[in-house]
Amino acid sequence: MYEYLGLNDFIYTMLYGAAAMFAVVAAAYLLIQSFINVPTPIHPPKRLRLWAAAFMISAALSHVWWLLLGLVCLVDDRIMRNAVAMGLDCLTLMPTMMATLLCLLQDKRRPLWPIAVAMLPIAAICFGMGAIAHNPFYERALQIYQLILVTSFIAYMLWSVRQYGRWLRDNYADLEHKQIWSSLILLTAILIIFGAYKINFGGMTMEYATQINTIFIVAFLLWRVETLQELEQPTPELDTPAEHVLQPIEQTDDDSDLLANSEPSIEIQLKRHCEDTLLFLRHDLTLDQVSKAIGTNRTYLSQHFSQNGITYNAYINQLRINHFINLYHDAITTGQPFTAKQLAYQSGFHNYNTFSNAFKLLMGQTVTNWIKSLQ
Repeated sequence: MYEYLGLNDFIYTMLYGAAAMFAVVAAAYLLIQSFINVPTPIHPPKRLRLWAAAFMISAALSHVWWLLLGLVCLVDDRIMRNAVAMGLDCLTLMPTMMATLLCLLQDKRRPLWPIAVAMLPIAAICFGMGAIAHNPFYERALQIYQLILVTSFIAYMLWSVRQYGRWLRDNYADLEHKQIWSSLILLTAILIIFGAYKINFGGMTMEYATQINTIFIVAFLLWRVETLQELEQPTPELDTPAEHVLQPIEQTDDDSDLLANSEPSIEIQLKRHCEDTLLFLRHDLTLDQVSKAIGTNRTYLSQHFSQNGITYNAYINQLRINHFINLYHDAITTGQPFTAKQLAYQSGFHNYNTFSNAFKLLMGQTVTNWIKSLQ
């Protein structure tokens, strides 16, 4: 990149510096939010914040050592310069990027030590074969290993995203359409940079696009981290058989007498602030939002559901399906035109497939068969 002079060199330098500075500022913001615990409406996972900050710091450092190695150190030794720079990139950017992508998925705490193990051959190739032995074939060996590593990680990531989607569908009503796509977009943007450097086409146009893409990745990741609500992972006690999960919800006409000499119980608060107010009709309603609405926290609310042999998702879905049934009977009585999809949406389900699965689990038959049985 040092052969380009004049306007191209100035524009590239500005983009190069802007990408590095933006990554540093974004990383500093995430670290401050993680350790100072500034009150915010959204509570992102701290583990994700730290790994995202590490990835951004690695991106900024990558800009620094490429300049230092190219302009100050190892100027005349191309093999050692590139081997050291690529080795540093691979040992910082790649593992922090992989860890960040995995931390976006909250269905379980996936182990990250295999990533560190996978970096060992890269260190041997770049620093042993390239920097020390000066073997020019280190680049080909690195490309082959990276191709295998990246392909394996993509396959694992796609499999994990599919698992995450199923977990969201089963435990958090309709959140999958908001959270799955962001992980895939981030993965695609990172692969574009990786592919551009490996194919090495486009000259300065590719360099411009790479820096712009880096700025996009940092901005998108910063937005995703700060808008990603930490989700409650189900405890083993919540994994109850279906026959216990789908017990009818007790409804009381008046709970005023129960409150005469005691604080309202969680069950009463749920009826007052979730069921009577139709809060359950809100799309993408999370456990955290319900707990705040009834004046408790996620831990106590999760324990309440566990003690009653249900899950949060089963509780919300049952309320929504009961509402769907009421809407259906009202529509039949008044003769209003409707579709099951419309009624499902009005009942709080953003995704019709989620509704269909929940309805079949609760009612023991599909929506279509249930409607036919009534007709």
